[in-house]
Amino acid sequence: MSISREKLYLYAISLALSLLLWTQVNIQSEQVKEKEFTVPIEYRQSGLTQFPVTSTDLVGVIISGKSNQVDRIESKDVRIYANLANKKLGEHLIKLLVEPLPDGIDIKLKRQEVSVSLEELMTTNRQVEIDPVGTAPPELVFERAVAIPASVSISGPKSQIDKIRKLRAVFDLSTVRLGVSQEQKLEALDRNGEPVSMLKFEPNRVEVSPVAASGPLAKNVLVVAKFKGQPAFGYSIKGYELSLTTIQLKGSNDRLKGVQTIETETIDLTGIKADKTFEVRLTLPNGLSFGPGIENKVKAFVRVVRSEGAGQ
Repeated sequence: MSISREKLYLYAISLALSLLLWTQVNIQSEQVKEKEFTVPIEYRQSGLTQFPVTSTDLVGVIISGKSNQVDRIESKDVRIYANLANKKLGEHLIKLLVEPLPDGIDIKLKRQEVSVSLEELMTTNRQVEIDPVGTAPPELVFERAVAIPASVSISGPKSQIDKIRKLRAVFDLSTVRLGVSQEQKLEALDRNGEPVSMLKFEPNRVEVSPVAASGPLAKNVLVVAKFKGQPAFGYSIKGYELSLTTIQLKGSNDRLKGVQTIETETIDLTGIKADKTFEVRLTLPNGLSFGPGIENKVKAFVRVVRSEGAGQ
């Protein structure tokens, strides 16, 4: 069976295209390619009594080689380190070293050295303070919170340990639930309330246990005006009206049970000769709060009349 010239022609073209494609792929794989990474610097030391305080923890690198080899390299494959073994406390300029990469791969560092200050590694214990933020749910009365454990071990360079003025766990009161503890992270603060870095906490989190009770209860009480002084000679007080006659107070049952009224701040009537409106605050008993949306102010309208026979 003979093959037509047309088919032979197509076979030849296919073979030529295949050879051309193979040649192109082979050329590309042999081409030199570069790739850039930013990788962490490992600080290797022999002892556990020193802490490296560094100018940087990252370094830029450029790798080059055959395209097919470079494409297989990822940033995690590039390891740069500074050898701190046998170095004494103080300032050092350390040469950066490279873990070997596969044959045929070259690597260049964008910096050759790194500045390192070796400090004494210190450990201390601090009490954990709870910093409450936000507002507890309206059905609960939040009293306080305790940390478990109450104290934590902190380790780090001496310069950073010396900055610590407070160790805290932030507790969001809006998440308070009766009988439910929460795990919270720790934060060390300096004298300006700024976080102190390069520290290790053991443990690194604490359980925050809230002390709360159901409530608060609500109760409506009478508003009573409190006066002092006398109007001008020949005048008398006919009466007064308050913009609020009752107001809602909230608090624990123990706090509310003995409260029947709430007084205004003292209103001074000394020397007045005409009707007058006073705007005053209310004297809120300790441990209580106002109901939702209630402002701590009330208006008192005092009526003044001339006394009979005055001026006659």
